[in-house]
Amino acid sequence: MQRLKVTQSNNPGSIGYLAGIQIGDILDTYDGKPLDKLDTLVKIVSEVTEGLHTIRLFRKDSFLELQCAAGKLGLVVEEFTVDFDVFQNALSVYEKTNLAELKEKIDGIILTTAPSIDGFNSEVIDVITAECVFGMNIFIDFASSLTDVFGGRSKSMQKVLFDTRKTCLNELKKEAFSLGGDAVIAIDLDYSEFSGGGKSMLFLVASGTAVKLKKIANF
Repeated sequence: MQRLKVTQSNNPGSIGYLAGIQIGDILDTYDGKPLDKLDTLVKIVSEVTEGLHTIRLFRKDSFLELQCAAGKLGLVVEEFTVDFDVFQNALSVYEKTNLAELKEKIDGIILTTAPSIDGFNSEVIDVITAECVFGMNIFIDFASSLTDVFGGRSKSMQKVLFDTRKTCLNELKKEAFSLGGDAVIAIDLDYSEFSGGGKSMLFLVASGTAVKLKKIANF
């Protein structure tokens, strides 16, 4: 597998140097695009717009991501052949770690039906929604009708409702996280059922306001 290895940093004030790229680092991707040839790096860097960009690199048998400004990196690099197995094993560990950290951050998004959260000021980001559709087959409907006749609670129907609500709220968290939010306030859940041809579908829409939280001093 071919990637680009940094052999020299031309300028201590260069974009690459300021981003934290070091001699010996192997450049893997730039904004998700593989860096396998010198021409590829030159083309990507010349096309990027203003703002921060992400470089993933391989250093001391592990991967890390660095943020850099747009423009020439100011580095001397050469095409380098890396050990495929070592590279892929390290990448697998890196991706699993990233997924675990991402899940933890998404799980930390606060959900509430209240219009505000005690102890915090809320900076509104946007109104967001999440939609989920679940099928309830004729057997579940029949089982539900039997419990209605003989009394008791329909566990099958309750499970469908629980799964639908849980999935929809998780999607709401993901949407808020993608916008940089810390919480979703004023959440509303709307259920609808569509039936026909011996089949029925449960439709749930969760909506709310994604906000950025700022703790109130001395609260």
